[in-house]
Amino acid sequence: MSITDRLEDGSVLIVPVPVEGGDTRTVELYKAHKVEPATEISPEDMEACPYGGIGFMGIEIDFIVS
Repeated sequence: MSITDRLEDGSVLIVPVPVEGGDTRTVELYKAHKVEPATEISPEDMEACPYGGIGFMGIEIDFIVS
């Protein structure tokens, strides 16, 4: 399965055990900070910016420079 494939409801993912001696810092950091990576925008995020990203924003209107 590709990282960009869409999951179907009820899909079960099996998380592999890290390779012995492998670098697990990223996994540990994600767990510690409760990071949950996502590859798809949520409907709530879409509502916050319905026309796209920076190319559709007006400086000091909906793109605030601080």
